[in-house]
Amino acid sequence: MMGVWSTLYSIPDRIASVPNMLPAKTTCPICQAPMPAPWVEYPDYPFCTPRCRTIDLGRWISEDYKVPDKNIEDESSAIRTDEDE
Repeated sequence: MMGVWSTLYSIPDRIASVPNMLPAKTTCPICQAPMPAPWVEYPDYPFCTPRCRTIDLGRWISEDYKVPDKNIEDESSAIRTDEDE
């Protein structure tokens, strides 16, 4: 049990070293606002504000963003072969 607690308490130490590995400057993907501070200073990272985070969520919900699914193409070709028979 002691090993679990020591692991949990060492996580913040690991997180503290992460900003040094990431680029120091980035921009918000929604409004392109510069974000000059390290990412850990932005609670809505990778967005600059809660507003931009909400806009992005709305785009996912309205299906403006889509993740391609290769299975749909396979299913449509399987349906065509069934119709041909």
